[in-house]
Amino acid sequence: MQKHFIIVSELPHHGGPLVLHLLCHLLNKRGIRAEMFIVPRYIYNSTKKELLLFWTKWALFTILDIEKQILLKILPEKARCRIKPLRERSSYHFQKLPRRYFPIILSKTIVVYPEIVFGNPLKANKVVRWFLYYNKYSGKNAFGSNDLFFCYRKIFNDRRCNPEEKMLNLNFFDKELYKNYNSKQRTGICYCIRKGRKRDDVPKKFDGPIIDELSEEDKVKTFNECSKCYFYDMQTFYTSIAVACGCIPVCVLEKGKEKRDYLSEGEMGYGVAYGDTDEEINFAERTRMMKLNQLNFDEGNNQNILKFIDEVNDFWL
Repeated sequence: MQKHFIIVSELPHHGGPLVLHLLCHLLNKRGIRAEMFIVPRYIYNSTKKELLLFWTKWALFTILDIEKQILLKILPEKARCRIKPLRERSSYHFQKLPRRYFPIILSKTIVVYPEIVFGNPLKANKVVRWFLYYNKYSGKNAFGSNDLFFCYRKIFNDRRCNPEEKMLNLNFFDKELYKNYNSKQRTGICYCIRKGRKRDDVPKKFDGPIIDELSEEDKVKTFNECSKCYFYDMQTFYTSIAVACGCIPVCVLEKGKEKRDYLSEGEMGYGVAYGDTDEEINFAERTRMMKLNQLNFDEGNNQNILKFIDEVNDFWL
């Protein structure tokens, strides 16, 4: 029986959802049926009460999203321009992926959850868990006993769940969007907070823009205007995007941690400064081209998706 994937994700407006959509794209490219099940941001369901909240939020989000899509198709162009800013930002590269508005789970269905989803809200018998970040859950109800686990990077792996360190690393990089078009002198600085918003050392006031809620185009514009971007999220692909735009990403070290605490074994952290020291800034500038050379992902994606398919087939023979 042919496999069928349903991939649970937010709209693809930042790193994690982008690679979930990329997974769907690469599976379909290889003739494997895969569909997206889009949910609103920050959905958790650790109790029965929150499971009801999961479906309530999903229903409201889906109704609003469908309404906006209909309006964008039937209204005149001038009126459509007023609606577009209200929609969640998403990458145009993945807007035409197959989408399941209400998931019907069959025996052949494999549901892929990112690490932010607790439990199994779709009640699937076959579940893949993809640790795109550190696992925040513990307890017997968090995951199923027959779930298949993958980590995005080894530093995100939870060996209690994935002792074999199965890894699925896919990368999406839009070379037409993420590029350096400013050859003039840069003076400004900007900030990226994201997953670091709960850190005690995040400033209360900033002397530059925070890129978190900007559109992708405006993030690129800001990176092209600034000489440095200070990152309080220590595990985001936007450091690579900053490098591509000619901006030095400076990761602000957490108290008691060093550079090696943020890198997987064998990683060098090319193009990134871990701390605002002359030594690290010089390292980032000196290794920028090495980072840019690492941003061609096609061959690696092809190899990794084939390995993923083989491991899924072996797990559910």
